[in-house]
Amino acid sequence: MADYNVFSEIRRNEMPSDPATRADVQHVLDHGYVVLENVFTLAEAEEAKAELRRLNGADPLTGRNKFEGLDTTRIYSLLNK
Repeated sequence: MADYNVFSEIRRNEMPSDPATRADVQHVLDHGYVVLENVFTLAEAEEAKAELRRLNGADPLTGRNKFEGLDTTRIYSLLNK
């Protein structure tokens, strides 16, 4: 049985017309991710990191199994916070 790729169902006319955005979408379709550089200013990145440290608290939770990553810091329900 051939592997089914849900992304193969996207038709060419559904792709963005902007060449840079189209290339980013195509990279996601081909590789499952895209790196977007310079999206945030240094100040915005520092502000976000400070907020993540605040949400982590004094005793941050770490991953509980190999799937989560045993050395990974976890902030559960981040969108709810």
